[in-house]
Parts: sequence; structure tokens; C-alpha cells
Amino acid sequence: MPKPRLTVLVVGATGSVGRLVVEEALRQGHVVRALVRTPDNASQLPHEAHIVLGDVTHADTLPAAVEGVDAIVFTLGSDGTGKLGLRASTTVACATFCARSVREKRASR
Repeated sequence: MPKPRLTVLVVGATGSVGRLVVEEALRQGHVVRALVRTPDNASQLPHEAHIVLGDVTHADTLPAAVEGVDAIVFTLGSDGTGKLGLRASTTVACATFCARSVREKRASR
């Protein structure tokens, strides 16, 4: 039985880890939505990725990013070496918003 095709939002898609997540999700046949702060950052991503402009520090930019997604992968705050990048409180706030949005989507089905 084939795996279902999911719409996956990658938060932190242009980072060292995020780029690898985008590539792997596409390789597995999923639809990938990449959250980027500026269009310039998107140039390094595969052209198959759907680019969504947003910033995790501005909650009003996130509804369009999470609309219709089946899964969210967070790669924020990671530079691939274990050092923290983004402040933990910002990451938690973004994760909370995204999780609530996905729960609301499931409840409306």
C-alpha cells in the first residue's frame, strides 16, 4: 500500500537542517511548504517547494503557512551543531500556534 502524500510545512526551511528536511520530504513524494522570512532566502530551496513568507516572531504571518497542512517539521534553533539559534520562548510560541492550528483543522473534519 503506498504511503499517503502529505502537505508538510517546514519551519526553518532555509537553515542547514531545514534544507535537508525539505529535500527529503520532496524525495518521498510529499508536498512541501517552506516557511521563509524573505523571498531571497527561498532561492536556495528546490523549485518544487512551495514558498510561504512568514516570520515565527510575528504570529499574524503564520495562518497562511499552516492552512491545509498535514504535518509540521520544526528545524528552528538548530544549526546542525547543537547550538541554540532562536530563543526558546519564540520557538515554543510558534510551536504552540502551529499545533493549535492543526488541532482545529482536525476538529473541523
